[in-house]
Amino acid sequence: ADGLRGVAVGHDERFGRDSVLGSSTSVVFANLSYLFSTVPLWAYVVLGLEAVILLLIVIGIAIVFQNWATASLLLGISDAIHNRAVSIRATSERAFTSLISLIKITVVPFFLLAAFAALVFVLLFLGLTIAEPAVSGLFRLLLVIAGIATAIAVLLLMMTLVWAVRFVVIDHMSPKLALSQGFTLVKAHFWRMLGLGIVNILTSMLVFVVPVAILIGI
Repeated sequence: ADGLRGVAVGHDERFGRDSVLGSSTSVVFANLSYLFSTVPLWAYVVLGLEAVILLLIVIGIAIVFQNWATASLLLGISDAIHNRAVSIRATSERAFTSLISLIKITVVPFFLLAAFAALVFVLLFLGLTIAEPAVSGLFRLLLVIAGIATAIAVLLLMMTLVWAVRFVVIDHMSPKLALSQGFTLVKAHFWRMLGLGIVNILTSMLVFVVPVAILIGI
């Protein structure tokens, strides 16, 4: 009997704590709901626009600094190859002359490719949703082909930029001519560039993974 009373008391105490916790949680959610309901809709719209603008500013600053650093590095390497004096200040100042062209060549092609790929995929998905069952297989096949073609286009563009950025920074070519010359070199040395890229990726992964694995093991 004493044991049953103890179980009953314990159950009552747990039930009481659960009730108090549930009441507190309900009060918190009620207060939060009231707080958000008192804020007008236009405030959320303004907050969202501010977040988007801030994100775009951060992305723009990152693009500028990334391309500036790339141009400075390439100029420094070129000076070292030709036995000229190398300094961060000198290469950074000279990098400004090719900064706009470098941003164009690294941003615009990817933007155009992404916009075109998005348009193609949207059209194919729409066709897949409204097509008859007998034709839906064709749209699935087209989606697979579009995915493979997009991956190949991204690979070729990245390989082309390996040469194009050097033509823009060192040889002061226009973005259009640099892309053309870079793609010509990619076609001539595709397999060697692909093999070297795979080796570099695997080496970088090993250099990163091995120390991290050792630290995790320790």
